[in-house]
Amino acid sequence: MTPDLSRLRVRERRSYLARTIREAVRPARLLLVVKTALAVGLAWTIAPHMPGVTDEYPYYAPLGALVSMYPTLMGSMRSSLQTLFGLATGIGLAAVIVLTVGPTWWTIPLVVGLGVLVSGTGWFGVGKEYVPMAALFVLIIGGQNADDYSVGYLAQMGVGVVIGLVVNLLFAPAPLIGSAEARVEQFRRQLAGHLHDIGSAVSESWPPETAQWADDAAALAETTADLRAALAEADESVRYNPRARRRHAGTAHIHEQLSTLDRIAHLIRDIADATADTIWERPAGMPLDPALP
Repeated sequence: MTPDLSRLRVRERRSYLARTIREAVRPARLLLVVKTALAVGLAWTIAPHMPGVTDEYPYYAPLGALVSMYPTLMGSMRSSLQTLFGLATGIGLAAVIVLTVGPTWWTIPLVVGLGVLVSGTGWFGVGKEYVPMAALFVLIIGGQNADDYSVGYLAQMGVGVVIGLVVNLLFAPAPLIGSAEARVEQFRRQLAGHLHDIGSAVSESWPPETAQWADDAAALAETTADLRAALAEADESVRYNPRARRRHAGTAHIHEQLSTLDRIAHLIRDIADATADTIWERPAGMPLDPALP
C-alpha cells in the first residue's frame, strides 16, 4: 500500500468516526436519550403499584417504555401498537398449549417455531420478535402460573408503553424538516463538487491521472436513496406533532428540490460513465475530440 493511499484511508476512517459521533450527539438524539431515561424511570416507579397479580412482574414496564420510544411521535405510536399486538399473539399461541397438552419437550419448540412462522407475515412490524419471545416466556417462565404471568406480562408492558407515549407527547420531538433540508442543500454542494472534480480531471491531463471522480459519481445513487429515507422520516416527524402544527411545517418544497437534484445526479452519472468509457476504452466508449477537454 502506498503512503498516499494509506493516509487517504486514515482520513476516511477519521471522517467516518467524526460523522458517527456527531450523529450520536445531535440535539434530537440527546432529547430522545433524556426522554427514554425518564420514561423508563417512571415506569419502574409506577409498576410495583399496579393492582392484582401484575405487581409481581414490574420489570416488564420499563421494557414497554423502552420499546415505545422513537424519534418521531408517529413512529412511537406505531411501534407500541405493533409490539403489543406481537405480545398478545405470542401469549395467545402459548395459551393454546397451556389449555391443551401443556408445556413439554416438544410443545415448547413447536410453539416457538409457529411464532417465528407467524411473525414472518409482516403484520407485526417491529413487534415481530415478540411473538415467539412472548410464547416462550409464558411457557417457560410462567409455568404453572401461566395465566397470571400472561396477564402481568401484557399489562405491565402496556403500562410502560402508555408512559412512553405520554412522555413522548409532553416533550414532543422537533420536526426533522430542518435537518432534511440541510442534507438536501449539502447534496446540492456535493453535486457541484462532483462536476468540478470531473472538469478538473479531464482538463488537467488527458487521460486523467485519477479515477476518484468516477467512484464518487457512482455513489450518487446511494446518497439519493439515503436522502429519500431521511425525507420520509421528516414527513413522519410532522404527523400528530403539536410543534409541527405551531410552525406550519411542510416538506413539499424539499421534495421538489430533491427531485430536481436527483435528475441532475443522473445526468452527472451519465457524464462520468461516458467519460470513463472513453478513457478506459470500454465497449460503450465514443471518440472524443482531443480539444474538448
